[in-house]
Amino acid sequence: MKPNQHMQDFDKDMGDDLVKRMKRDAELEGFSNDELKLILLKMKIFQTGLSVMVANGLFPDNLSEEQVIELLDSAAADIIVAARQHSANIRLP
Repeated sequence: MKPNQHMQDFDKDMGDDLVKRMKRDAELEGFSNDELKLILLKMKIFQTGLSVMVANGLFPDNLSEEQVIELLDSAAADIIVAARQHSANIRLP
């Protein structure tokens, strides 16, 4: 959980590649590079918090791995919907 140069370099190098891949996804069509980077950052923040909670046993015992994956997918969909809504509101005259 401590910052290190390797991870910072990895994030920088992978971030551009991931944005390029995101541009090919029909669900993400119409977003600018900056908007895609923000979506990616929000997902990374959520995923990191989720990983910490799973690793430390902070979820109920009856939460299955499939449910955790569904939670991650659901959060991704929510972030995309919110980004699309935010983008639409900004472009209004």
